[in-house]
Amino acid sequence: MLWSLLFSVLQLTLATCPFGYVYQQQTNRCYKFVTAQQAFYMAEENCQETNAHLVSIYSSAENIWLSQYAAQQGMKGPFYTGLNRLIKSQWSWTDGNSVNYTRWAPGEPNANAQCAAENPSDGTWITVSCSTSYPYVCVQPSTDPPASTCPPVTTAPSCPTPPPIPAHCPSEWTYYSTTDSCYKSFVNAAFDQAETVCSSIGGHLTSIHSDEENTFVSSLTHMGIEYRNEKQLTWIGLKKPNYPANATWAWTDGSVVDYFNWANGKPADITGLQNCAQMYTDSLDKNPAKDTDFRRWNDVQCSTAMRSYVCKKPALH
Repeated sequence: MLWSLLFSVLQLTLATCPFGYVYQQQTNRCYKFVTAQQAFYMAEENCQETNAHLVSIYSSAENIWLSQYAAQQGMKGPFYTGLNRLIKSQWSWTDGNSVNYTRWAPGEPNANAQCAAENPSDGTWITVSCSTSYPYVCVQPSTDPPASTCPPVTTAPSCPTPPPIPAHCPSEWTYYSTTDSCYKSFVNAAFDQAETVCSSIGGHLTSIHSDEENTFVSSLTHMGIEYRNEKQLTWIGLKKPNYPANATWAWTDGSVVDYFNWANGKPADITGLQNCAQMYTDSLDKNPAKDTDFRRWNDVQCSTAMRSYVCKKPALH
């Protein structure tokens, strides 16, 4: 209760925060509580549109205030934080800062979920499917310096500076800082149709150059279902464009082919017509850990009408 009162008193208006954000002097950050429900990726994208991220949490005091203020804003169920383990299966914040505080509920984190939400009733954290829609909280640094964090100095200041403004992606696209690119998933198209759609909006079917990017792309279309046939998976931009004269694989965006993640025994090209690549973004078992081909690639006929595909294009600065 004491921390709650202190935080309430410290909601000052003299600091500079964007419209709709609440300032807290204790953290020198601006918070926005959004009751409209979104999936994790869309929530993070919406936060980035105001140069923010899904909320990162660094202390018990901050966590208590967040849960109580969220409840005051009408959030009766869980709300998204920026905590996730979409990359390398390690928990991290979407703003890139270290995870040095947690408040997991008993029995958490669950091994099968990739994103984290907070319960406003008691401030505990739970793991949830990233595709489920929840309210969420955005956070960004205040543009005013902390009132009393650092004393006056005559040499170079020792206070940390706010992080740089994130790169810009269009609405409904997701930014990935490692590649400085924007990604968006679409549905129902053969390979060439999918590439045409991507090209028409300034991109290409996604190229992939590392395990980390591969995991990120998978997260954009993973539905947590058991797929029944190859049509229920995801196109990536890998193709044999000059087959049968040349069987070399190439990315549609022209980037160097410096990474492969083929499934066991792939590419097989049993029919001689399997000249395009898909990713196993779902698995043959509800628990992906039991499927060794999860997130790996398969070669299929380019005419296959695939459930989903991912476009990629450079971010704007």
